[in-house]
Amino acid sequence: MEAFVSTQTITPSELLIDALWTPKMTARRLAVSVGTLAAWRIEEKIRLPFIVVGGQIRYEREAVESFLKSQTADGVNAPERRRGGPGRPKGSPKRKKNARRK
Repeated sequence: MEAFVSTQTITPSELLIDALWTPKMTARRLAVSVGTLAAWRIEEKIRLPFIVVGGQIRYEREAVESFLKSQTADGVNAPERRRGGPGRPKGSPKRKKNARRK
């Protein structure tokens, strides 16, 4: 059996770029803003591991993918809604724009 040998040369910096993501790259993958990532780091309510390399925030690609897998839509691991609710039920009347709540 012959071993597979790649002819493609990959530099160490390319490996590092693939393994460590900037906040912008991470935000794009998670479909959140860079500011949301910063808030998660500060508030520590959402645990997404990060590292600091040369004074720069970086996220490990594997940690981001693992975080995504842990977030489910069935409510088991999904974070609770922080504001609002399920919304106005279908068929219920809309509130008038200037109407005050009683």
